[in-house]
Amino acid sequence: MRASGVIRGYYGGQIRHGLSVFPRDQWLFLDFSALLTETNKTLDQVSSHIGVGRFKPYPPLRQLMAGSPEITGTAPTGEDLMALARALEPELAGYVALTGLSVDHWTTERLLTGDLDPDEQAHTYARKAGLVE
Repeated sequence: MRASGVIRGYYGGQIRHGLSVFPRDQWLFLDFSALLTETNKTLDQVSSHIGVGRFKPYPPLRQLMAGSPEITGTAPTGEDLMALARALEPELAGYVALTGLSVDHWTTERLLTGDLDPDEQAHTYARKAGLVE
């Protein structure tokens, strides 16, 4: 089964569904970037939340989800990115409302606010995917 990158954008709906299944006190919402920039502090938050002892020693970070070298298809355009961003805008609002986390640094939010040029971002994605030089 091939995973869709688009379905990942429906965070508001995913959180809403999760909260309908498990009580809010069982949830700990974290920004992924905190795991990368404040790893030990974030792991301490997780340990405290689930009621277990802190790591001794802390585990090293490993990159396990590298991109596929076999990406094929048409390079995205800035217009494609903006259409997707506009479609996901309500999801971002729902995510922020439910988690209290900021999305100001997320690509989708930066596209919507005009802080990121959609054509430049589309080219960046295409270059990373090996679709353009």
